[in-house]
Amino acid sequence: MQDRRRLSFAQLADQASRLAGCLQTLGVVAGDTVAVSMTKDIGQIVSVLGILKAGAIYVPVPPDQPLARRIGIYQGARVKCVLTSADEPDEHDIGTVLTWQQAIRSEPLQHQVPISTQQPAYIIYTSGSTGEPKGVVISHQSALNTCVDISQRHAVSPQDRVLALSALHFDLSVYDIFGVLGAGASLVLVNDQQRRDPALWCRLIDKHGITLWNSVPALLDMLLTYSEGFDLHSPASLRLVMLSGDWIGLDLPERYHQYRSDGRFVAMGGATEAAIWSNTCTVSRVEPHWRSIPYGTPLANQRYRVV
Repeated sequence: MQDRRRLSFAQLADQASRLAGCLQTLGVVAGDTVAVSMTKDIGQIVSVLGILKAGAIYVPVPPDQPLARRIGIYQGARVKCVLTSADEPDEHDIGTVLTWQQAIRSEPLQHQVPISTQQPAYIIYTSGSTGEPKGVVISHQSALNTCVDISQRHAVSPQDRVLALSALHFDLSVYDIFGVLGAGASLVLVNDQQRRDPALWCRLIDKHGITLWNSVPALLDMLLTYSEGFDLHSPASLRLVMLSGDWIGLDLPERYHQYRSDGRFVAMGGATEAAIWSNTCTVSRVEPHWRSIPYGTPLANQRYRVV
């Protein structure tokens, strides 16, 4: 759901199938890459699911990046098609450019495309050590392993709702989409301008009964600081807080537990190459001797090596 727009699972599946059917008529086959270049919107979710349904690989590309960088990613990933939004035309001559609104007017995909678990699901481009875009390829199996493990550990269910703050090109969005939807839970989306607005987050948490929080630590700090300053109780709705992507302040667990003493505060980490996360640590209290939140233990089917 986003603003006043809501999609049921059936509607989402239908639109994704129509988008997949459109890609197929354009000649997209299993193993091809399709870029998604649009701001945060329901269209991103439809596009990603439709691309995968067609057997292709999605490549998120922020539309606000310089044209030269976007073209470099399109060429490096050898994209067959670029999906945009009708409100955000992408002008270039790399492959076919199509809006997701056009694509969902097509006929649905007629036959399911066989997909191997080892086949790539997405490619996320990072800056790399040289500053040049570097594509990290993640398979269906790797992403599935992480998503299933997290959802099972924390009993994510159809009663849960997540406030999806992460950009599509940041891999925390992978769990927001596949982990949350795969568990039958709901996504509440914000647009790019709202991703730094804690006042709006509080309203959305209260309105939709948000139960899951998945972000970098700075965003939870913003939520708590705003709630503390205005004597709001929105964080009490969050039964599960998952933080990763940066150093986690030692004050955050206690500040969160002031709102929800029985809530679960989870610190996680891992390289993009490890499919979102590779380690987890549930923090009930911060010990006096800690200088940082512990690294934790490996997720399912992953191991540490101390060298």
